[in-house]
Amino acid sequence: MFRRSLTVSYVLPLVMALGACGDTLGPDLPKDGPLAVSLHTDRASYASNDPASVTMVNHSSETLMFWGCSDALERQEGGRWKVAFDVDPDAICPAVGILLPPDTPVTFPFALHRVTKPGVYRLRRAFWPDNGPVTERSHGRSNTFRVQ
Repeated sequence: MFRRSLTVSYVLPLVMALGACGDTLGPDLPKDGPLAVSLHTDRASYASNDPASVTMVNHSSETLMFWGCSDALERQEGGRWKVAFDVDPDAICPAVGILLPPDTPVTFPFALHRVTKPGVYRLRRAFWPDNGPVTERSHGRSNTFRVQ
């Protein structure tokens, strides 16, 4: 009786909590936000020094803004996503937001030159509403791609 109640009281809630973590984000990664933005890379596979670009489409009804240096690369490791690289510290970033109007595809380059570990990656970019106060950023992620 004691063993059964111990299992139900402690093990079952733990298993259920772990099952709820199906989004496979690592513990320090932000979740995607409420702003609907799709990001698609120009290729499915790259070498670490290849030029790469992402096409973004804003599916919301308002103009969004992003910074050219608000990117992070995430790498899949052991079934979870982890930050591979945040913003390139050597990049020159203008203190100007780039506008992303509704339903208008915008293509922008992103860097892979710091990737030294082959694997499956995706790009994460932060977005903010252009009008009104910036209360919270929203993240969008690209399709997955392989770096050889």
